[in-house]
Parts: sequence; C-alpha cells; structure tokens
Amino acid sequence: IRIERGYYCINPGLSVFVEDKWVNIYEFTGMDIAKKLSEEEKQERLIDNLMDDNEELRKSNPRFAAEQEKYILEYKLRMEQLRDEKLRLANLKDEKNILEKREKQEREKGSFLDKEKREQLAKQKAQEKKEEEERHRKEIDDMQFKLRF
Repeated sequence: IRIERGYYCINPGLSVFVEDKWVNIYEFTGMDIAKKLSEEEKQERLIDNLMDDNEELRKSNPRFAAEQEKYILEYKLRMEQLRDEKLRLANLKDEKNILEKREKQEREKGSFLDKEKREQLAKQKAQEKKEEEERHRKEIDDMQFKLRF
C-alpha cells in the first residue's frame, strides 16, 4: 500500500498460509501494523524531508540553502495557518450545528407548550360551556316550578 510518495508498506489485510492456518503478515513477521498517514502527518514529513535535503545542499551551496530554508519555513507557516483555519471553520460549523439543534429543540418545546396551552384552553372552554349549560338547565327547571298549573 502506498502511504505517500516514496513510502510503501505491506497491505495490513495480507495473510500467509503457515502450518495449515492463515496468519496475518504483521503477526507472522512480528512487525507493528502500519497506519495510513493523515494529511497533517504527510505535510510534516514533507517539510522534514525538505529540511533534510536542504541541509545536504548547505554543504555545497550555503547561500542557496539559506534562501531555500526561508521558503520552506514560509511554506510550513502557511500550512499551519491553513490547518488552524480549517480547524476554526470546523469548530464554527460544530457550534452552528449545536445552535441549530438547540433552536430546533426550543421550537419543538415551544410547539409542545403551545399545544399544551391550546389543549388547556379547549378543556377550559369545554368546562365553561358545560357550566353554562348546567346553569341554563337550572334556570329552566326553576322557571317550570314557578309556572301555575
């Protein structure tokens, strides 16, 4: 598997047949399992390699190596700034998602409370209507008793 330009490792999924059973190649050789490098690790490795090459160049052409070191350090700084910006944007996105989730919960809570209030008002109106009908019935009953036969 290609890890990066010029860096390869044995496929971690590779197994070999040993003594009537399949054994993972890393278990068989006793090596630790390799991992794929992240973009940051690749950038760090690239910069380290460039700095090492520049040190070799310094022996033959110190002035040019000094200029190159300046460019390499500027590149490293730009990569760190980009990584920080990417991290900041990811954090902003996470914060935005959290805020949106909270707003949604508040809206749902508000609609639930509104529903509760509507139900409560409906119950109250039904109770008032029932009481009004009861009063009306009592008035009718009272009137019937007052009538002459």
